[in-house]
Amino acid sequence: MAPPREIGILIGDNIFTGWKKVSVSRSMEALAGSFSLSLTQSTAEIVNQIRPGCPVAVWITDGVRDAQLLSGFIDNRNTKDGPEGVEITINGRDKTADLVDCSAIVESSTWTSATLKKICDDLLKPFGLLCIDYAENLEPLEKFTIQNGDTVHAVIESTCRSRGVLPLTDRWGNLTLVNSTGQTASIERIERGYNLLSMEEKHDETNRFSKYIIKGTANTGGDGHGWDEVTTSMKSEATDTQITRYRPVIINAEGKPTNTSIKKRALWEAQVRAGRSKEYSATVRGWIQGDESSTSEYQPWDINHLVPVRDSIMGINQDMLITGVEFSSDDSGELTTVTLKHPDTYKADPSGGIDV
Repeated sequence: MAPPREIGILIGDNIFTGWKKVSVSRSMEALAGSFSLSLTQSTAEIVNQIRPGCPVAVWITDGVRDAQLLSGFIDNRNTKDGPEGVEITINGRDKTADLVDCSAIVESSTWTSATLKKICDDLLKPFGLLCIDYAENLEPLEKFTIQNGDTVHAVIESTCRSRGVLPLTDRWGNLTLVNSTGQTASIERIERGYNLLSMEEKHDETNRFSKYIIKGTANTGGDGHGWDEVTTSMKSEATDTQITRYRPVIINAEGKPTNTSIKKRALWEAQVRAGRSKEYSATVRGWIQGDESSTSEYQPWDINHLVPVRDSIMGINQDMLITGVEFSSDDSGELTTVTLKHPDTYKADPSGGIDV
């Protein structure tokens, strides 16, 4: 008989298991993943070891096989001494939470002819975090300046958006840059009558427009002190043909854009907003993909993977992009809620549009 599987946290050399209620989530729509764990009948010794600020790794484990879900820190701990014993609840986020919370402080606030990875490397260096660059065919930024008080995440998100890049966090707490999503196929499918317990559709076109107008300015020439500089105005447009009523929006490009970058930005806005307008939440039994007995290491559901989805009631019969995962456990057992979007939502060449 296989040993029981559970979610545990690793602090130093000690792994703490026995959590009665767990939730671990990651999303392509939020940089930092999060976790929440509750345990009853804890001891004072355990309470003292599990405290806010502790670096932790969150694992699925059975004592033989395991898989890491998240690497981060405990944000807060609630402890209650009641009739059933000591109850402890902890909440935390992955390592990139510091990028969300903290201000960007660097020696120089301006970069010239720098790659997106170079800017991210400089911003992440004080935090001891790594940036892994999977983005393809990107031009260096001619000039980029951060504003006082901006958070690191705000700077990164703004810079990435100007180049049609998505900043994500992997299961080990690294920042990853991608502009071509869904390159990895899941080893499992989601199908009604097989593993699908429930499916929910959310369709919201509030942030979708008929026309996207990107405007920007760039200063060229001159001696660097304002003399003989020429200010060039640029504009590019993209249309969402599925929005048939008049709904235009003007977006000012960040930094020093180029004609190429604002054209791609217009197409990217139309593509991404269309893809984000419809998503599905699929709840499946278990945390692990595939045949558990045939692998030496667990393969949990993960974001940025393509998965075949078959649900006749919702009318879905195609590959979908996993944009969010939430692992949970309570009296119902192991459950994973998988958020799904159109596979082309964040694709590198956003010129084809999306029909949702």
